[in-house]
Amino acid sequence: MQPPDFLDWQFLLARRREPEVRALLARARDRVGPDADPDALALAWVREARSAGLALPGRPWSQAFRVLRWGALVFGFLLGGGAAQAVLAVPTGEPANVWVFLGILVLPQLLMVLLVQLGTLWAGARGRESFGALLLTLRGIHRWLVERFGGALRAELPALPSPPGEVWRWLGLTQRLGLAFSLGALTAFLLTMVFVDVGFAWSSTFADLQAHQVERFVRLLSAPWRSWLPQAVPSPEVIATTHWSQLEGRFLGGVEAPGDAARRWWPFLATCLVTYALLPRGLSLLLTDHRARAAVARHRTLDDPAWRELLAELGAVGPWRRPEDGDGGTPEAAEHDGAGTGAPTADAAPRPAPGLAPAAAVAWGGVPLDEAHLRHPVLAAHGLHRAALHRAGGREAHEDESALRAVGPGPEPLWLLVEAGATPDKRLLRFLERLELETGRPLTVGVLRPDGSELGPVPEQELRLWREVTGRLGRRRPAVVLLGPDGEPLDPAAGAGGSGR
Repeated sequence: MQPPDFLDWQFLLARRREPEVRALLARARDRVGPDADPDALALAWVREARSAGLALPGRPWSQAFRVLRWGALVFGFLLGGGAAQAVLAVPTGEPANVWVFLGILVLPQLLMVLLVQLGTLWAGARGRESFGALLLTLRGIHRWLVERFGGALRAELPALPSPPGEVWRWLGLTQRLGLAFSLGALTAFLLTMVFVDVGFAWSSTFADLQAHQVERFVRLLSAPWRSWLPQAVPSPEVIATTHWSQLEGRFLGGVEAPGDAARRWWPFLATCLVTYALLPRGLSLLLTDHRARAAVARHRTLDDPAWRELLAELGAVGPWRRPEDGDGGTPEAAEHDGAGTGAPTADAAPRPAPGLAPAAAVAWGGVPLDEAHLRHPVLAAHGLHRAALHRAGGREAHEDESALRAVGPGPEPLWLLVEAGATPDKRLLRFLERLELETGRPLTVGVLRPDGSELGPVPEQELRLWREVTGRLGRRRPAVVLLGPDGEPLDPAAGAGGSGR
């Protein structure tokens, strides 16, 4: 799911209670079939909405990003060309300074590439998505453009969530700007060498800087190509001859006609520009684009609590589930099971929605829960009858570690089952954080009230209580679902916390 698809899907998800949007979802489900995974269903939902002509934010976002990307390329190219022209614009009869060329057009580019990569590593080590003010300007310009292109959606666009891999796209945009700068500088430099007679020299205010020291520095810079492109390495004679005195206005090499030596610097400078500015920018751009694509590939729609709750709600009735093989029931019949409450009967033995079968369920604290409860129709409707049951939160602290090891990482959803009326404490919050961090699984908190082999009704205020508590976990908080004969997932916007994004 690409960023425009993600934004359109989030826009539809926020309006999932509207009849028109739900009708589009039903049409998408019919198109992809009952066995499609949630990611495919989400994308089909977006495509149905686009075909229906619904105003969506994905197109304005794409248009704004395209304008910003081309603008960065054009601006960077012109800026690089202008900088090269300024470096080479010296008074008649004077050579251009090698140090000025390297200090403006080459070495800062290499330094900025290294800082960007180190900055992203530092931000990742601290669990952050970006590292401060570097990208604020580009984001601000993009936001302004999105609002200009948004039309009727202009008022709603600032509240959109960030698409997956967004920070890498902004970093890639800065690398495009730097790459275009280097291309512009190289183009202007080569054109100047063709049409203008420019010489180069080195000079310094420090009188003790000697030619042999400059030679060592030049050999260090030319190490990558010295063995196979010797023409792009100034000889010791050229370096000694082109020592320039700005105060005296003359070469100090003792050669009467140093012009030929001054012209021999340009292959070295051009190769430095390619090696230390153009290539690092290109490699950095490839790396950031790869990271952006990887972030998109890792993203799963089940990471969104509102989408999981919507699938869980719709998966408990009608066509969103189907009877076990061998059962003669129909989806239409299953929709009316459970005495009109929407809950399936035990005979229906419902199968969970495709892609939602949990890997495990963790019973927290002293909740009197066993495998028989997991086969209860209300829990089986969520696929919990297929989940392995583990325990945590008891008197023995090692239970928490054992449960974490038993669950392990993976893509399948994970449920934490808690008893209604229990008090959520710091130990539970820490355990929830570790579940998400160490397993990486989509997490749902199921609130239930065991009553023998049955489930008792769960008051709706329990949903709001647990949403308030799990809201402290940050951006990727778990979904919260009431599990009882009358318990149906409510609108995630009800109570505090919203959808967690």
